Amino acid sequence: PDVDRVLSDAQVVAPVIHTADLHSSARRNSFLYVFDYQTKFGDYPQRQGCIHGEELPYVFGAPLVSGMMHFPRNYTKSEMLLSEATILYWSNFARTGNPNEPQETELVHGFRQEKNRFKNIEWSPYESVHKKYLCLDTKPKLKNHYRAHHMSPFT
Repeated sequence: PDVDRVLSDAQVVAPVIHTADLHSSARRNSFLYVFDYQTKFGDYPQRQGCIHGEELPYVFGAPLVSGMMHFPRNYTKSEMLLSEATILYWSNFARTGNPNEPQETELVHGFRQEKNRFKNIEWSPYESVHKKYLCLDTKPKLKNHYRAHHMSPFT
């Protein structure tokens, strides 16, 4: 295996999974996500894949205002939609403890029809048995056991 990936798993992924297990075992609202989208016209080559912190422009709405400060300025329509969905998930969770709370149907950029790909996803709470998480991408998916076969040495 790639040494960088092993170090990343040991120093970042395994502790995040362990923390999620502990948090959910205390019967708290726990939701885990993996942001798995690389910005099309971003600063890093496509071959590198998604990097740590790649979701930040989407959380802060950079695609909705054609970029800001250190974030790219050229976003696709799908990236704008991803930003809106990310903001809704985070703000719903901050407000209610549930990222799936009812959302307004009219979005900033009016992507009502495309929004369905996010609206039809029920983000299940994380718990230590099934370890469900949301893979945030322009085509989101609910998955489980993130990188489980790579995590086994660290659990």
